[in-house]
Amino acid sequence: MTSKDHPPVNPYFKTTAISVVMPLALLVRREAPDPERLKNARGRMAAARRGTLEKRKPIGVVDQGDGTFRVVDGNTTFHALLALGETEAVVEVLKG
Repeated sequence: MTSKDHPPVNPYFKTTAISVVMPLALLVRREAPDPERLKNARGRMAAARRGTLEKRKPIGVVDQGDGTFRVVDGNTTFHALLALGETEAVVEVLKG
């Protein structure tokens, strides 16, 4: 069996049949995060990592056609990952 058959488990995200792991450097934010929502998201991410809260759904992104992907669902989660020093996220590439 290869690692493709069983993708690595992510401490923050659920995986789906169409989700992929993507470097955060390829993601473009939808908007600046609201500070209060960002604080809440960081707490939820930490709880998901500990297993005391359900894992997050993948971040929804659309291909911008230039090698980057715009965040359309999960903007605050994206910013929380950056604040936590993470380098990758589980995403679903949606049709634009």
